[in-house]
Amino acid sequence: MEPPRWKTAVVSAIAVFPISLLAAAFLTPRLTGLPQAARSAVFAVLFSLLMTYVCLPLVTRALRRWLHPSR
Repeated sequence: MEPPRWKTAVVSAIAVFPISLLAAAFLTPRLTGLPQAARSAVFAVLFSLLMTYVCLPLVTRALRRWLHPSR
């Protein structure tokens, strides 16, 4: 059974937050010479990969009892 959408949104926000902080601190200063479209493409690719393969699996595993309380 799928968790409610609001719980999925909370999990996504928890996963996005550290990626956003790290990108702002470390990636943005290194990409200032690129055109805006290229910077956006780099962010989109990195965010997608990190969310899909790193952050969401970790956060979902950590919050599995909250997401699926009946299991």
